[in-house]
Amino acid sequence: MLELNKSQKTTLINVFIYYSALIFNIFLGWIITKLNTEYLSVIDYGRYSFFLIIIFFSRSFFGFGVFESTSRLMTVVRSKEESNQLAGTSILWTLVFFIPLTLVLFMASFLTDDMFEVKIGNLLFAYAPFAGLILLHSLLILLLRGWGRVNLMALVTILPRAIYIILLSYIIYNATFTLNSTLNMWFSGILLALLISLLFLRPKFTAIKLISQKIFREVKTYGIHLYVSNIWHEIFFHADKFIISYFLSEISMAYYALGYMITFPLSHFSTALATTLFRKFSAQEKINSKVLILNGIFIVSSVSIFILLREYIVIYLFSENYMPTVDLIIPLALAFGFSGLSKPFSLYLMARKHGKVVRNISISVPVLHIAIGLYMIPKYGITGAAWVATVVYLFDLLLYLGSYIRVLSIQNKNV
Repeated sequence: MLELNKSQKTTLINVFIYYSALIFNIFLGWIITKLNTEYLSVIDYGRYSFFLIIIFFSRSFFGFGVFESTSRLMTVVRSKEESNQLAGTSILWTLVFFIPLTLVLFMASFLTDDMFEVKIGNLLFAYAPFAGLILLHSLLILLLRGWGRVNLMALVTILPRAIYIILLSYIIYNATFTLNSTLNMWFSGILLALLISLLFLRPKFTAIKLISQKIFREVKTYGIHLYVSNIWHEIFFHADKFIISYFLSEISMAYYALGYMITFPLSHFSTALATTLFRKFSAQEKINSKVLILNGIFIVSSVSIFILLREYIVIYLFSENYMPTVDLIIPLALAFGFSGLSKPFSLYLMARKHGKVVRNISISVPVLHIAIGLYMIPKYGITGAAWVATVVYLFDLLLYLGSYIRVLSIQNKNV
């Protein structure tokens, strides 16, 4: 029988905790999607989905490398005092970033309806001041990842959706469920979750100048590369949705968004595993083979189950109104399976401070995604978009695997 040491047992417990949080978060997400697809028209659900895409996409431009740098600094800091100061200073900088994010979304509200077939200009205008909440939530996740505080990271992950469901129940009870009311409840849930999370985090707003200098030194050598990488990753992640919104309709957006929502969780175990090990990756020469085997077994089995049950998942959970989504499950499940296989390699390279490698991959992959998507989506619709995702995520996996092998080779030569 395989014996585990104390450190390995702790790691497995942390993986289980965070993966359980991600699984529970999936369950909450499915409830939210069920409620929104039940009480919104297919057209309004398409608008709702595209609005969220724009908000999450915009968020990636306004971290400026500070989030990733603070997360990396958290992995090497051993003083609780300095960790709390890092948290406090990065939160203050995030509040500063609220302003340009809000202004950009205000300006975008006057342009999007002319650019896209999915009309969300009025939504962007109304909710631009609240988009910064998503920015702060993203910071907290990265802070806790670097800090190694898995329990709190699990709480920060599930709390916004849990509160959102409670608030949705309220508007259902009062028969006031509309596109605007569900978005009101979404932002309210995030705000309440952030306030609760900050009580546990206990950031310190001291030595701000000194800590800021440390953060921005890290930004120059490391964070700026991941900042560029994250922007391109968001382009990669959302390119197909933008192309669908440009060429197709709200209804097509609704079908595709639902397919994405169903299959995206297939990469969550890999995310939990690699995120839990992120702090350890920074001090390891290579990824333990057991980690890669465990991740591979889980991905193959979960993707197979989703493909076999795809019709039941769509029809029985979300009704026959979304029947066209069934055809998207096979290619999207494969796509997120490939995405899950790449997670340990990408987070290892980040933790080992190979920011340039991650940046270069993150630039090349979206270019391919957009190029193929512009050809396939107008011609083959959302089915073409789904198969493009499969090809591109496989390419992404091969690039990360190749980069990881090269890094190991260089390290071995330097020994």
